[in-house]
Amino acid sequence: MGFRDKITRRIPIPRWLHSVQHELPFVVCTVCDGRLATSGLFTIMKSFRGEECIFEMAICAKCAEAEMDKWSTASRKAARDFRAARREHQDGDGCETCGADLGTVRGVAVHAHCRAGQLLAVTHMCTTCEEALHERLSPKTREENDRFMRTHFPQPPWMYETPTPEPVLVSGPSTP
Repeated sequence: MGFRDKITRRIPIPRWLHSVQHELPFVVCTVCDGRLATSGLFTIMKSFRGEECIFEMAICAKCAEAEMDKWSTASRKAARDFRAARREHQDGDGCETCGADLGTVRGVAVHAHCRAGQLLAVTHMCTTCEEALHERLSPKTREENDRFMRTHFPQPPWMYETPTPEPVLVSGPSTP
């Protein structure tokens, strides 16, 4: 099935692609807070470990393009080459880069491409391939990705602290 066939077979965005946090369909872009129903194309990104959603966001096409423009030229080429080398798995039910059975992998990253409440196409990549792709990115791009996450998904300050390098001894109850 070609991309044009996928576009003409639009279906409503399924419940499993709704926001777990809000228990509703995504309404606004995570980056610009623009309404997704009126912004044209947008992408829902989710990461799963087993059945549990551990990360989710929706981003409009304009913001996604602006974020991709921040990637280094070397990283964009590395990502294109990584995906191109593994295209034979794109029409299967497994990971679209390595073909692994999604029911047996550590985790899955899902990108659902949507417009006006309709699902156009879904891509998925196992955690192992996602990590392999990340390793090919330049340090500049990795820093940019880290900045994006800190900006849009802030964590408590202690999450950014470096752990103490010395071991901490924990003793049991003293005996009389």
